[in-house]
Parts: sequence; C-alpha cells; structure tokens
Amino acid sequence: MKVRKLLCALILALFSLQTLQLTARADEGMWPFNNIPRAEIKKKYGFDITDAWLRKVQLASVARSYRRTAW
Repeated sequence: MKVRKLLCALILALFSLQTLQLTARADEGMWPFNNIPRAEIKKKYGFDITDAWLRKVQLASVARSYRRTAW
C-alpha cells in the first residue's frame, strides 16, 4: 500500500513538473556575424570586438548536417 501511494505521488509530481512552463532567457540574444551590436557589448561588458576576433569565432562555429546516413 505504501508503494502504491509513493508511486501515485511520484506520478503526480512528474505530471505537475511537466505542466510548468520553464523558459530559458538569454542575456542579449543572438545576432548574425554581420550585425553584432559592438557598441552595446563594449558599454555593458567592456570588451571590444575586433574583426579578427569575430572572424576567429566564426571559424570556430560548428555547422551540423541534418541529413546523416549513420550515427
């Protein structure tokens, strides 16, 4: 009987957690590499984005193929 109550409580808790709408919030957002708000980033974080740094980040990005034949 205790196991059944525990199982019901667990199922109810899991169902309740699924109904909560949890959202992830980004600090600033996402920008394409050709439209970075350099002045805002410099003002907020004190980091100067140079063209060389931006090119390095762009080359370090990973492009994934959506059509894979095997995992």
